[in-house]
Amino acid sequence: LVGSGTAVPIERPDGEPVIVGVFTDLTRRQQYTRSLKVLNRVLRHNLRNDINVVIGHLELLQSELDESPAAMTEVFDRLHGITEQARKARMLESLVRNDDTHELSAVDVTEYVTGVVAEARQRYGDADIAGPDRADQAMVLGYETIREAIREVVGNAVEHNDVARPTVRTSVTVADGNVVVAVADDGPGIDPDRQERVFGREERGPLHHGSGVGMFFVDQVVRICGGKAWIDGNDPRGTVVKLRFPRAD
Repeated sequence: LVGSGTAVPIERPDGEPVIVGVFTDLTRRQQYTRSLKVLNRVLRHNLRNDINVVIGHLELLQSELDESPAAMTEVFDRLHGITEQARKARMLESLVRNDDTHELSAVDVTEYVTGVVAEARQRYGDADIAGPDRADQAMVLGYETIREAIREVVGNAVEHNDVARPTVRTSVTVADGNVVVAVADDGPGIDPDRQERVFGREERGPLHHGSGVGMFFVDQVVRICGGKAWIDGNDPRGTVVKLRFPRAD
């Protein structure tokens, strides 16, 4: 039996002292939590290993072909996407548990944005990606995981764009005790009624759900750091994703 309880002494009307206690049985909750942890660990480990085996066999098969079919490229993209989502889920789980590896500290988001932009330029050669105009530090209290959140937003700005040469502009603004990172694109934009679902903040049945782990991961990282994430429209077309963090004085 596992649980928690409290007890307080009270005095009855006849003056006789008694002890009143309340006990909450948490045995089933502990068993449920433990089962979820085991299931999560086993599934994540097994899925990662199985996917790596499948990717290895596909690469061998691809090397035997004179020309790789488009379907094989799609399979590779899907498998790599699954492993990437599992990686983000693992990082978020670790951050929520507040492990010793994720101690709150002062980090420079300007450095993070500049580094992410440099990586994105190499990864997305067909896109026009610009870093922030400001070069001075913008320190916030947060975690190294902020870099991953910024990387996710910049990647989405390119991958979900529908123009031949996507344009992405980043900025870092310091004002009123906060630091705001903005990532603007010229893509199709996001309807206002979908913005909450993009971050996975609401569920409206199996046909109206969040867009995946990515932006949910971003929203949770920013929230855990004491900030806020939201989406604005871009002029004349596109989306601006903004991440606001408390400034580290």
